[in-house]
Amino acid sequence: MQSGTNAPGVLFAAMIVSLCFTSAGAQQIRFTDFSSIENLQLNGSAHQATWQNQDKTYHVLRLTDGPRPAGNPERSSVFFAIPAKPGGGKQPVNMGFTTYVEFAMHSPTSESGPAEGLVFLIQNSSKTDSTMGATGAGITALGAGADPSQFGAMGYAGIYNSLAIEFDIAEQSWDPTSNHVAIQSCGSSVNTPVHLTGTYTIGDNHDVTSCLLNKDPNAITSNIGRLADGNIHQVVIEYRPGGLQIWLDPEFIKGTHTPKPTSPPILKRPYRIDGTNALVLDSGKAWVGFAASQSDQATTQDILAWEFTPHTATSIQQVINNNGQTNTFTFGGHDQAVTYPAGSNPNGLLMTVTATPTDAAALNARIQTVFPNEQCVTYLGTGGNCMLYSVTCQDPNTHQNVTCPKVTPPPFIALSTSYFTTVSISDANADYLKADPNGTNNWVSICNPPGSKPPCYDPNTSDGTTNGKGQDLSDLVATFKPTTGQQGEQPTVAEPPKPVATEPQR
Repeated sequence: MQSGTNAPGVLFAAMIVSLCFTSAGAQQIRFTDFSSIENLQLNGSAHQATWQNQDKTYHVLRLTDGPRPAGNPERSSVFFAIPAKPGGGKQPVNMGFTTYVEFAMHSPTSESGPAEGLVFLIQNSSKTDSTMGATGAGITALGAGADPSQFGAMGYAGIYNSLAIEFDIAEQSWDPTSNHVAIQSCGSSVNTPVHLTGTYTIGDNHDVTSCLLNKDPNAITSNIGRLADGNIHQVVIEYRPGGLQIWLDPEFIKGTHTPKPTSPPILKRPYRIDGTNALVLDSGKAWVGFAASQSDQATTQDILAWEFTPHTATSIQQVINNNGQTNTFTFGGHDQAVTYPAGSNPNGLLMTVTATPTDAAALNARIQTVFPNEQCVTYLGTGGNCMLYSVTCQDPNTHQNVTCPKVTPPPFIALSTSYFTTVSISDANADYLKADPNGTNNWVSICNPPGSKPPCYDPNTSDGTTNGKGQDLSDLVATFKPTTGQQGEQPTVAEPPKPVATEPQR
């Protein structure tokens, strides 16, 4: 979602953290700040904090505390999770995802320099290696790093069945340099931060070897500058089946979290998360989050913002608000909102919204059977797809599908979808379509008419938002009428890398 942050070191625009606390389906991740840490499993030293920087206060997720008496070695891990629900919060990763992260590493111990770095981590572990010093499993998995014999472990060493993208700021014997970004995984086996060949020691394990992705020397880069500089850094990680790409402080398309085509990734490697010697997933899902550690060379390491957008169909269920308040179904970098008039749901019915990334050509073929001059809006961060939202309702006792409450106007059910896009949209060419029943091509326009407040398309919200209203709910899609020669979104993100024998390191 749009943050107003298009360069490192600039504050996020004021937004409300919008997380869907739901009773079914995948829970989606969007933290514009960490004034709330609900649905986060915090392990080790991780905690909520504030950071005062240049006369501005940030609410942050603090992974390590930085300098304190006695050097203060620490380790931490954080995963998005619903602890009360087994498996709650696991994210679909096998069909692709885009994640955006803002972090800052600051206040290093002046006498000895900064250490040790932080990690974006995907894991589906059932155990950890206690000989390295790791503990827990699943949402409590915590790698090594809080003992002198474990320095450099970065909070993920010893976690099985994991993929780590590390932003390392301290040189260990297994590192080529201090500041570097590396992709680490040994498939379902235990993960380590070792990049070089040879055997090393972490904790009581004296046989620790490299987990550099596929032992590929191009899965690490040191061409990144200094990370522990007190500045805010921005990261985009995109996975599509067959390739993994990482951007660090790219130039963004204005008002989005999508790097410009002229801003190449710092790492781009062939990879399948569920391929040979890859992760063992839970129906394509795994825990996602962060890890970090600091040695006696302490550094404060903060996460300022995070969103995670799956590239696959995802469902969220909520109780329909009966007080006239909005139900917002947040799918990482985009959302669908539904506002029923007060008193519409006295029986406590549930509503499920399924967001399906859909190939634009396929969805346009459906749309154009009724609206031949319209195209679906391609949403950035979704793998280059349009987004089809399908709405159904369920009985709270039986959980069987029932007819959603129908509203006889006035008032109507207010609907909106917010998103990033490069499509040129205005109130003059925007539209919002509904097909009833779901899966049909019985399209009708529900777009707010000219002069309405809010308008059909509002560019002045935190994201571009398409608004409409209707008496009932079914399939929903944002569309637009392209001008001459306009064919919708042009590619904004490099295609996944194809397998190659060698590739020069960037």
